[in-house]
Amino acid sequence: MIALLLFGYSAYQIANRNSLKILRLPVALYIALTLWIIINALFISPETSWALVEIKGQWLMGLASLILGVFVALTAQNQKLFSSRTILLMIGGTLFAHVIYADVSTLGTFISTGILPKRVGGLTEGMDKLNYLNNMLIAILFTDCFFRITFHKRQLPFNTALLALAIGLALFGSYIEATRNGMVALLMLIISVTSLYWFENRGRINPRLLIGGILLFLAAAATFGYLSFKADPRWQSLVDTIPIALDTTQHKAWLDDSKYPYPTLPTGEVVNGSNYSRIAWAKEGALLVRDHPLGIGYGRAAFGHGITAKYGEGIIGGHSHSGLIDFAVATGLPGVGLWLAFVISLMYVAVKHYLMDNNPFALILFFIVSGFSARMVVDSVIRDHMLEQFLFLVGFFAFATVARMPNVANYKEITLPKKQ
Repeated sequence: MIALLLFGYSAYQIANRNSLKILRLPVALYIALTLWIIINALFISPETSWALVEIKGQWLMGLASLILGVFVALTAQNQKLFSSRTILLMIGGTLFAHVIYADVSTLGTFISTGILPKRVGGLTEGMDKLNYLNNMLIAILFTDCFFRITFHKRQLPFNTALLALAIGLALFGSYIEATRNGMVALLMLIISVTSLYWFENRGRINPRLLIGGILLFLAAAATFGYLSFKADPRWQSLVDTIPIALDTTQHKAWLDDSKYPYPTLPTGEVVNGSNYSRIAWAKEGALLVRDHPLGIGYGRAAFGHGITAKYGEGIIGGHSHSGLIDFAVATGLPGVGLWLAFVISLMYVAVKHYLMDNNPFALILFFIVSGFSARMVVDSVIRDHMLEQFLFLVGFFAFATVARMPNVANYKEITLPKKQ
């Protein structure tokens, strides 16, 4: 609250009001979504009190984080206080502190025991939470690397050797976190950056070098994918698990695994709990949305509440492990539609402003929003501190992109020496 007041006053004094005009579509969509969530809780939800408590503790906290990010970006227009580059360094440094702690502690364990730990969480509550932070960090580092190579410009104030070291440590962090969805998101990010590099340099690259680079990239991606596949045995039983998990009537471990046993694969092995449950929950979540197209009330455990109301058993506090399904169950088709329109509008703004003036903040915004959007399909991230972190970064990078701050509009002043 103190940070909101301080940055809010500063932003009001120096803000460029045109920023709100440029971002009027995502702002309007977010306001409409907030109003719908409140209307849903008051007039549609069968559990109004629970939904209102969740709105206060979850959605309004996310809204405060979003506004704080906006205020910080607007305040940064006055570089006498601090610049957007300084804030970017602070954000990156905070994310990197989590990653380097996990890396160092893991290497320390390997040196002392000879065993390299996997699925480490570092200072966070688990490896998935650390991986969210790590992927955000990689998006920032990859963007700076791309701009150094393509435009000979940089935003992070250290040399290329240190940038390469930071990228290596972040990639090692992804390996020891060993999250399937995080690996997929990272691979998508690598493909996006590589494709963008080809687009920006297609007229300047020797065809032979281009073909060689593409083959090298494909080999690297195939190797990375293979290592990820072998490192996580859950991939190898996924196909056989799908038809079993979709039969939610015959097999009920998804409902309460302490009451019902997990089914077995054709090989006789018990299904992997994560593979089985995620698929079954996705199916049942879709059925809940079909049965309640306007939603049952906003809340982190909307899926659990809906399942318990439908079957008379289950874990009332549970979620489906898909943020998108959880959100659809909670807010219905109108709510999930407004949320998707909001994130798509942010990506549109990011693409537009990158193409207009090669804005590095726009590219970071695109990578963070697209990465979160992909992740919310397979992980429950539209909740708790994950939602707050995302909305803060969205607020900052969106307004840093369009606010026409001196160091953003004229970022080309930060120039690296060209090779002779």
